[in-house]
Amino acid sequence: MKKIIAFAASNSKSSINKQLVTYTANMLVGTDVTVLDLNNYDVPLFSVDLEHSMAGQPINAHKFLDKIREADGIVISMAEHNGAYTAVFKNLFDWVSRIEKNTFFNKPMLLMATSTGVRGGQSVLGIAKDRFPRHAANIVATFSLPSFSDNFKDGKIVDSTLNDTLKETVKEFINALSIMDIQQENDNSKGSFYIEREGVRLAQMTYTFEAPNSMVIDHTEVDARMKGQGVGYKLVDAAVEYARAHALIIVPTCTFVASVFKRKAEIYADVTA
Repeated sequence: MKKIIAFAASNSKSSINKQLVTYTANMLVGTDVTVLDLNNYDVPLFSVDLEHSMAGQPINAHKFLDKIREADGIVISMAEHNGAYTAVFKNLFDWVSRIEKNTFFNKPMLLMATSTGVRGGQSVLGIAKDRFPRHAANIVATFSLPSFSDNFKDGKIVDSTLNDTLKETVKEFINALSIMDIQQENDNSKGSFYIEREGVRLAQMTYTFEAPNSMVIDHTEVDARMKGQGVGYKLVDAAVEYARAHALIIVPTCTFVASVFKRKAEIYADVTA
């Protein structure tokens, strides 16, 4: 099941963009959607001097980036303040992009906006459409909801034309997610998790069975065309899911997998010796 994160680029407790993104998240049937709240990722006001004094970036910036890295897709609804990003989003974005310039890892993104005005947040949507691809955003679909107070009531879009447009936009997003489908081949002694496109393997993780309950992951390879999209992490997740389902212990001899297991030791403790 694809993992999706969705959030409004706002910290308002009554955010109309939070309402829109939550409504959209409920349309993503057959996926595992987590709606994030920027209030849970509070960070100090960015400055280079503060970054130097901290010798790095705040933990919440790292946690937010991890959510992006671990997701298969991203849904964002951009709130608009004076025609641009909200201060809270811009600040978090500044911190996160200092950790990883390719902030969005080329994950499929559904980018939206709404406002109470007739333009539906088009100004901030335009800024994001221009800026985000410079940080490895793969924007596959966009949607703007104008006049929120008129078109969104009781937790849903009441204008049928706009609602149908959103449904089609969601379909485009879901179709883009399928490109990242991980397959598996397996026999009694070895196997692999892989992503294949038009008969060509673009990513692969191989493993062997050294004992009845031991799976040794020995190699991970990602084609240059898929680098920077978090594909390696997705392959690790697939292996861990398989190991849990079959009561296996993973032995990572692949340096990449070993580094991931070290960084997420608590999360993967149940499948390590």
